[in-house]
Amino acid sequence: MAISSDKELFISKWDAVTGDFLGDFKIDSIRTEKVTKSENYACVTEPGNVCVSSNIYISDQIINPGENGVLLAWQRCCRNSIIDNIIYPIGTGFTAWTKIPPTNKKNSSPFFTALPPVFVCLDAPLVVSQAAIDPDGDSLVYSLTTPYLGGAYNSDQERPSSLEFYDKPPFKKIRWSGGYSEFNQVPGSPSFYINRQTGILSVTPSKIGVFVIGILVEEYRDGQLFGETRRDYQLNVIDCNFNVLANLSLENGVQVNGQYSLACSDSVKLKNLSVTESNISEKYFWDFGDPTTNTDTLTTFDKNIDVEYIYPGNGDYTVTLTVTSKTCDDTYKHILKVRSDRPFDLGLDKIFCGDFTCILDSYTPDALEVSWSNGAKSIRTQVSDTGKYDVLVSYGKCSYRDTIGVYIDPVPEFSIPSDSLFCDSVHVVLDVGVSDLRYQWSTGANDTLQSVKINQAGIYNVAVSNELCTAYAYVNLSLADKEDIDDAFYCNQFQHVLNLSHLEAKGVLFLWSNNSTNSETTYSQKGLHWVETTQQHCIHKDTFLIANSVIDLDLGQDFHSCDTLNVMLDGGPDGVMYNWNTGEATRAISVSSPGVYIVEVEDSSNCFKADTIDLTLSLAPKYELGSDTTICVNSPLWLTGPSDYSYLWSTGEIEQQIVTSKSGLYILTITDSLGCTGADSLSVNVDPGALPSDLYVPNSFTPNEDGLNEYFPYKIPVKQLEYHLEIYSRWGEKIFDSNKSESGNWNGYYKGRRVPQETFMYQMQYRGCDGNVRNKSGTVHVLYN
Repeated sequence: MAISSDKELFISKWDAVTGDFLGDFKIDSIRTEKVTKSENYACVTEPGNVCVSSNIYISDQIINPGENGVLLAWQRCCRNSIIDNIIYPIGTGFTAWTKIPPTNKKNSSPFFTALPPVFVCLDAPLVVSQAAIDPDGDSLVYSLTTPYLGGAYNSDQERPSSLEFYDKPPFKKIRWSGGYSEFNQVPGSPSFYINRQTGILSVTPSKIGVFVIGILVEEYRDGQLFGETRRDYQLNVIDCNFNVLANLSLENGVQVNGQYSLACSDSVKLKNLSVTESNISEKYFWDFGDPTTNTDTLTTFDKNIDVEYIYPGNGDYTVTLTVTSKTCDDTYKHILKVRSDRPFDLGLDKIFCGDFTCILDSYTPDALEVSWSNGAKSIRTQVSDTGKYDVLVSYGKCSYRDTIGVYIDPVPEFSIPSDSLFCDSVHVVLDVGVSDLRYQWSTGANDTLQSVKINQAGIYNVAVSNELCTAYAYVNLSLADKEDIDDAFYCNQFQHVLNLSHLEAKGVLFLWSNNSTNSETTYSQKGLHWVETTQQHCIHKDTFLIANSVIDLDLGQDFHSCDTLNVMLDGGPDGVMYNWNTGEATRAISVSSPGVYIVEVEDSSNCFKADTIDLTLSLAPKYELGSDTTICVNSPLWLTGPSDYSYLWSTGEIEQQIVTSKSGLYILTITDSLGCTGADSLSVNVDPGALPSDLYVPNSFTPNEDGLNEYFPYKIPVKQLEYHLEIYSRWGEKIFDSNKSESGNWNGYYKGRRVPQETFMYQMQYRGCDGNVRNKSGTVHVLYN
């Protein structure tokens, strides 16, 4: 129930496993509604001093339940101080809570559709629905429960200021005051009750007051409890004024939880307890709910007249009383269960063939009391001992009794020979060993004697029966496995694999002629071989022949020839037929052309073997190392071979290029990627006089573009080694350096312009052909005339 201070709610969040506080959030009230009119009584005079407010709250929150789930709780202090059925209500407080299951358990909680009653009338039967709707379609079961307390005792505190405001889960329950309990929350006759299947709440209050009640609805999914939702509110019981109130009771029966009455006779007497205003005339219409007739109604005009009706026997009937007056009409319906005859039968005695556990069921779910002779008090009991079992079933003013016997009658113990292994043939008599029973062998419908002769391997069973029970015995009569291995023939190389692993599961041991003891072995040699198998006491040996014809054929490795090809290919001595891919059919062929050559050979055993050889041909490389040459002393000469070959010089070097300053004959052998070779030689002569060792240097030149004497010191290049020429002006400025010029000789230019006609200085250095270094310096005149 909402109060005026609850304009906003603070919802706390808790870890459902550890109880850790996860924070809170606020929900604001969107509207308040006054509820003053009761919807539970048709003809009551509405009291003027009853007013109930209801607040409506809506909020969208995103909550991650994680692996443990989350508890959401609203806690507030201070229930009404006038509450009668709990201790210290002003300080008890209130906790409403629910659980959001872990992420892997998707669930929507059920919700109640009807508001609680605004007020409840004293001594007036109340039937009100407290049913809920589950969006997931789970099965719902209703029961009464104890509400929860919570919230700090502080009537002025409308919102929490710290975590201390909240009670930490597990939340505590309220304490009932004397005489009240979870199952007696409101005093009444009949008592306060909720139907577990329908959620229908019924009570006829017998005391004025204010009472807290708690309702629990459990969700079941696939037979397992999946969630719980609770309702906690107060009932205000007042003394009401009725224009008309329909009510009745059963004089010769017993009322049960206000839901129905039990009668022990077909003839029932009903007392009219209806209430009407004085000085008005009323009419009472009775419908006794007898489906066997259309004459089960009665109309009376005096409520003090007792009504009697005779029912056709055991059954559940709904009696309806409708009170009609000038001011108002009211109807009351009540279930009447007639149990005039024994409403149950334990059935025939039960006989078992051995140790047992069974359920004895009275099938009396509406009985007020059930008492078995073994002490059980439920409608069914589980027994595992023989004997007589008696049950007394009470329906209040009448009781019924029945007895059932539970016995065992086993087949006498018997046996047939154990499982047996025979080495060669099966001959055995199977005998049960117990007479004067019924027998049925699996060997045929006519084999019904105590024993039977067997001459075949197989699994045999016998059913032995007395009057009620049957026992069975089985025996496996088997023959030792004798594996016959076939002979084999192979051409050329082979791997003959023999696998008897299918016998391993039968406990067979193996010994092969190659000394292997495995179930699988391999032979690669021809000849007579054997295997010995041992299965319990049975030993079996089998021999087998492996024949083999081998063709000796080898054309050799693929190879490459240089310049010419002349090869004889031989198909070997073992063939009686030869087939070459050239079309020839002789043992050997002569080959002078490159290509792939294939031969297939067939021997006298019709075995075949083929071989292939790839013959290739290319021209050997040819090249020239150069002409013989003469060099000066200490004048290195580079000798270079062609690219993309491997190299071997007569000096032992293997590089493409070598350097020498000595006289001699130099030979280079080159090899291409196919292994073909070519060679060439070069003679080198060292001559100190091959070049002048003392150079003549002129003292002038005429770079006037007449084609004569245009360069200094010469027009032709200077071949002497380590030659270097520098030219300087008379002021010491370098105007030419042969190491920095494309030419070793000066053309009379400096910085792109002709120098003036004047005298310049030079410095020259070179190595003579005799190997000595020389330095010269002097002047040179530039002339243009």
